[in-house]
Amino acid sequence: MQGNFICRIDDQGLTQNSNGTPQVYLKFAVLLECKEDGTRDPVEGTNFRTCWMPLTEKAASWVSEALSHIGFTGPPSAIDLESPNCCDLRGTECEFYAKMDGDFEKWSISTPRASKAPAKRKLDDAAVMQLDALLGDKFKPSGNNTSPVATDSGNNQF
Repeated sequence: MQGNFICRIDDQGLTQNSNGTPQVYLKFAVLLECKEDGTRDPVEGTNFRTCWMPLTEKAASWVSEALSHIGFTGPPSAIDLESPNCCDLRGTECEFYAKMDGDFEKWSISTPRASKAPAKRKLDDAAVMQLDALLGDKFKPSGNNTSPVATDSGNNQF
């Protein structure tokens, strides 16, 4: 499987990986495949998958952001179902993203990404002059330095 899918969380908790790093796990059923045209197709059969998220200083901000996107609140201990302050996500339907990592599927919570505006750097005078020399003949010459002004001739039917 690869792409975006609507899934239902069925289990959650805290564990550690083989290196001893604490991690969050979310076990979920894959319900619908999200198509590029906006439609959603049912996924045949019972497809359970697991998403693993490391709890390290480096990963804490993106893990927190991803979990809050699906309704999680509280400290990391609140993901544990036996915690007195548990934030139970079971039954939550949300979007996960799957990609292939070699022969294995890697699942993550799908979160909206804000596009970054390109950095604005002012061109120095020499660069502007070089641009005019290189591309100036491709632009219409301006008769003056005023901007065109829209006028209403009165013949507008709308």
